[in-house]
Amino acid sequence: MLGQGLAFLGLSLLFALAGYLLRCGIGVNLIPGYRKMKPEEREKRDEAAMCRYAGLVLYGFSASWIVAAFGAFFMRLWLALTGIGLFFLVAVLGLIFAARRKAFRK
Repeated sequence: MLGQGLAFLGLSLLFALAGYLLRCGIGVNLIPGYRKMKPEEREKRDEAAMCRYAGLVLYGFSASWIVAAFGAFFMRLWLALTGIGLFFLVAVLGLIFAARRKAFRK
């Protein structure tokens, strides 16, 4: 299960790197739908808040894949499934929180 653990760690690294770029404000164009907005609509959005939030969600993804990697390394299926479940939980809660929150508007 070494290969699976390394793959999970690779995913974790990618999510952590993307989260860092967003937290620094570099990757605002990586946020889905933002590039296709009209300029008037973009002015209504708080780019810094969107980047910080997306970066935190990606850090959550990274942490969940680290848990899955430990499950693969130590051959504990329950730990690997917990990490994958955490990934989906972070995704669903992140979408719900972003959709219900009006904090991204100036």
